[in-house]
Amino acid sequence: MGLAKDLLEFFHEDKLPQNEGEFPIFGQFINSFPQHRPATYVNAVVNKLELESFLLLVDTSWQFGPRERRYQTLVYNEADGIYGSYDYSIFGFKLVREDFLRSVRPVIAVDKGKEYVGTGFVVEHEERIYFVTARHCIEKLENITIYDGKDVPIMPQKIYAPEIPAYKDQYNDFTKADIAILTFDGKHFNDTRKFRFDIGDILDPILVMGYPPMGVFDKAKEVNNAVQLAETASIASKFSKIFLWTNSR
Repeated sequence: MGLAKDLLEFFHEDKLPQNEGEFPIFGQFINSFPQHRPATYVNAVVNKLELESFLLLVDTSWQFGPRERRYQTLVYNEADGIYGSYDYSIFGFKLVREDFLRSVRPVIAVDKGKEYVGTGFVVEHEERIYFVTARHCIEKLENITIYDGKDVPIMPQKIYAPEIPAYKDQYNDFTKADIAILTFDGKHFNDTRKFRFDIGDILDPILVMGYPPMGVFDKAKEVNNAVQLAETASIASKFSKIFLWTNSR
């Protein structure tokens, strides 16, 4: 999509032409980005960016038509723009799921000859790629297979999990922290969109994506038979402690 990103970049003061002190007009954007049409649709997105306080209408006189109105970007970070944050804010979870559909991958584990299906997702942190899943999806199982973004089965190089016990007091019990982080050799997820870590607040809306353990696999190689479900929810609580990680395998 990229429409919100392109709008905020275009009307940012850093993008102003030299020797010109005025912000560009809406019509100039339409002429510069023919891929974003029709103009009425783009104008609707501009209105949403105004409501979110990302854009400011500079010309307050309503004698100008929509194509002659000047705008100024109030908030823009290039890294957030490249990641898609502004477009996700405007277009919602539908776009998030479309962009990260291949970033949420099934985890196949075997226990006593029986296969189990779990869920994991690809994360990039400090220029390193990790695969995050639930501890119970992989703990004490015979072998674990992850499918990369091209549906190629790969084996993890290392698995990290919280120390047990991790943390416990009269208010919190994190002794069974249900999380594991996997790393891989090679460049298996280089072409896959990566999630970023961020800090959420209570009641923030979230999108939950994953593969339920519904027996949709007859064999581990049948990854394309997996059924990925998605639903919306909200953050109910926040962790107040940081876990120490240890290499468990």
